[in-house]
Amino acid sequence: MSENVDLRRRFRANRLSSGSSKAGPARQKNGSRRINRRLLTAASVFAIVAAPGVGGLYGGRYGGRAWAQALPNGCVSSGTNPNVAVDGDTVTCTGDIDETIATNVEDITINIGNASTVATVNTSSGTGLSTVSRYGSLTINMDNAASSITGGTFGIFARNQGSDALTITATGDVTGTNGVGILAGNFGSATDLTINAAAVSGGTNGIEAFNYGSGALTITATGDVTGTNGVGIFALNYILSGALTINAAAVSGGTRGIEARNDGSGALTITATGTVTGTHYDGINATNSSNGTGLTIDVASVSGGRTGIAARNDGSGALTINAAAVSGGTLGIAALNLGNGALTITATGDVTGTNGIGISALTAGGGTDLTINAAAVSGGARGIDARNYGSGALTITATGDVTSTNGIGIFATNFSRSTGLTINAAAVSGGRTGIYALNDGSGALSITATGTVTGT
Repeated sequence: MSENVDLRRRFRANRLSSGSSKAGPARQKNGSRRINRRLLTAASVFAIVAAPGVGGLYGGRYGGRAWAQALPNGCVSSGTNPNVAVDGDTVTCTGDIDETIATNVEDITINIGNASTVATVNTSSGTGLSTVSRYGSLTINMDNAASSITGGTFGIFARNQGSDALTITATGDVTGTNGVGILAGNFGSATDLTINAAAVSGGTNGIEAFNYGSGALTITATGDVTGTNGVGIFALNYILSGALTINAAAVSGGTRGIEARNDGSGALTITATGTVTGTHYDGINATNSSNGTGLTIDVASVSGGRTGIAARNDGSGALTINAAAVSGGTLGIAALNLGNGALTITATGDVTGTNGIGISALTAGGGTDLTINAAAVSGGARGIDARNYGSGALTITATGDVTSTNGIGIFATNFSRSTGLTINAAAVSGGRTGIYALNDGSGALSITATGTVTGT
């Protein structure tokens, strides 16, 4: 059974729609299975939590649409009846609220507190804020940094099937104690999905966003984002979507820090100014499909139990990684460029792959140049492993020590479609070989080392 059929079956009861997934020609099986399981889990969650009558949903329905929604104490509607929300209303909640704020009406704006008044939403079970829009836009604002939302399962749950955008702004803390801090999904004829948050935490994932709409998916987090037993930030852009952009500070996850997959027609961009940590697996795991353009990762410190940064680009643009210090139990930086552009890795701090490779980079036949600019790099098997099947040059520059405990310090191969191979290094050492370079390209092979090169 295909992924698309499974998703449609699960979403049908809630009038959700999905397109067909477009994967790259050589997508890794394990990665696809992991994403498929996540999609099916998300489908179940969106179907169950947002079902009428569940999680504090109230109000009558006419012609399949919710036309009125009773509000909990502490929440006031802008409409004729302040205790009831209808289509097009603005709902403002202030004070202490100990029950789920739930709406199921259209073109609604929900304000949790305001500039002068704090709201504290705290539900020991269920969801702090649960809202669904099936035909219009959906906007959630928490503009007072002293306000907060805490739910036993989800902090904020938002599903938009309307013809407009889903926007979530939270300047205060959002917590999903046993589940997800912010879970948001765009479906059907929706457009953009935008999340602007401060600190977000979840027992499983911190922020989880699915965009099946026609617009862009943008996540900005200025505070710490934590997924205790799962992923700090997980983001998926489906085939009909546009660009996927993540701007974060510090992010941590029990499995992965940031996991992003772009099947949309735009670029995948990840920026993190703080430390990104994935305790058991990857600090950052990013995949750009053949439907997308470029993949850019611009980060500070990244660490992973298995891989620091794992990036795969099948898109029409370049794969670019800019980082400071990166470490992984097996791989420090692993970059696979199966797209049509260049692969460029720049690391200004130490890069370590403890039991494997410090920097592993491969450009396939459709790509162009492969360029690595690094400081100190170390790996158990290889310090730097670079393989260029593309039509351009392979260039490696290392200003610090490059070390392999058991194997080769620098391993570089240029294949027949390529041009020149250039290595500029300081000191290089390998348990077996210092530098191994093979050039089958049409250009020159040049190796310059200002320090000692040793192989034992």
